[in-house]
Amino acid sequence: MARKDKKQASQPSWAHRVPGRSTMGTVGDPVIRGTLPGNPPGLLSRASLSAGVEVEIPDWGVLPPDGEDETISLRVSRVGSNDYVEIKLETYTGPVTGFPKIITIPPEFLLDTSNEGPFEVWYLHTNWVFEPTLSNRVPIVIDKIPPNFPAVPGKVTFDFGVGPILDTTLTGVTDIEGTIPAWTGGEEGDQIAFTWLPDTLPDDPEAIDPIDVVPGTDGIVKIPVSLIQSLPDGRYCCGYTLIDKAGNRSLISDYDLISVALGDLPPTTMDAPTVPEALDGVINRADANAGVHVEFPRIPNGKETDEVEIVWGSKPLAFRTPVGTNPEKFSIAVPAQHMKDEYGANTGEVETPVHYVVYRGGVPFSSLKTTVVQVDFWKPGPENPDWPNPTNPALLSPKVFGKSEIENILIDTDEDEPVRADITLVAPLADGDTYQVYWNAKAIGTPYEIDTAKDTVGTVISIDLDWGVIKPEGNN
Repeated sequence: MARKDKKQASQPSWAHRVPGRSTMGTVGDPVIRGTLPGNPPGLLSRASLSAGVEVEIPDWGVLPPDGEDETISLRVSRVGSNDYVEIKLETYTGPVTGFPKIITIPPEFLLDTSNEGPFEVWYLHTNWVFEPTLSNRVPIVIDKIPPNFPAVPGKVTFDFGVGPILDTTLTGVTDIEGTIPAWTGGEEGDQIAFTWLPDTLPDDPEAIDPIDVVPGTDGIVKIPVSLIQSLPDGRYCCGYTLIDKAGNRSLISDYDLISVALGDLPPTTMDAPTVPEALDGVINRADANAGVHVEFPRIPNGKETDEVEIVWGSKPLAFRTPVGTNPEKFSIAVPAQHMKDEYGANTGEVETPVHYVVYRGGVPFSSLKTTVVQVDFWKPGPENPDWPNPTNPALLSPKVFGKSEIENILIDTDEDEPVRADITLVAPLADGDTYQVYWNAKAIGTPYEIDTAKDTVGTVISIDLDWGVIKPEGNN
């Protein structure tokens, strides 16, 4: 609790004095354990705050007789203030031995967010006849605020911008130099712990395993070329955390992803792809159902970690294929839904460009050669939810009747008698569309042509069937 210095109530000093002996000692300065050297004087390390800071009380010279009590009141105040917090009142009973005495400033005080900045520590010694003596005040500095707090430090910038880093970028240099932007709250003793990692940085500043920790005086970090060359191609980020003299770490810095693509590069003269299923002139629904492939020969200068992206129409496929062993021929399946999406609401044949892109470390290398194929997915009738399956569940199954009028069963008395298929019309209906019946995949009967002037959704039409097609197929 904060209070003003005041003398404790005391008995007359002569009541306890031994004739000819002084009871007043001199007290030395308290000694704060673990303060950091240099400026600011008395700076405590951030790690020490969580454990508590020990204060040494030196021998005060005139000690109490056996059985008599003396006290030490350890106090902390703001610089220049008479208000203070009593950290602890310790009682020592004579005979007193074992100096220095240790009193700990507890973590609860040190970690309190309101206790930040410079303070003074001193103590009041009260001897066994209640004579008080104050020690000198010594400085401490409590620093729990990280550099640049609460903002994220800015990105490291390089002369080559955000890349990519190629062999030519690294020629003739042993390091690539990055510049750290200025940060708020910079102080003497600030340091930069920086790293070079693939894809992302950790969220926890303590999780950074730095390449190096350098003084923050010039804001320059150096990434060894040998390190970059020892790692796979990929996308890398240079990030850092600022560490002040007390050991507080800033948030992890912001960063750019920088592509690294080393070695001989894939050329722009790579062969154009082929689509075998288009050799008959068009990619149709049957092709989509059976499977469509894009093929091309091995990648010149290809590396195992390179990736190939197929672009069908205006958009790339949702996946990339690793070059891996770089086979003599690549054959990559194109998802039917991707082709359907690219075809869209068109009718008839649509010219569709096809090409491929090789990626190394996120850097694209495209051939200048493109293949164009014709695609025709248009079909009349309702949308097929199972596209490209040729069976459309949105079309209602026909019902077959012979003379016996038994649904979907023909008996002996029906033979050579009229037989028909009844079909319920479904949306959409368009003039000129036809309904064709098939018997064991063979067309049978005369196709029924839609006339929207008389045909409506839900109407049942009948198509006469031919025994000449039915009989050869036998019983089933």
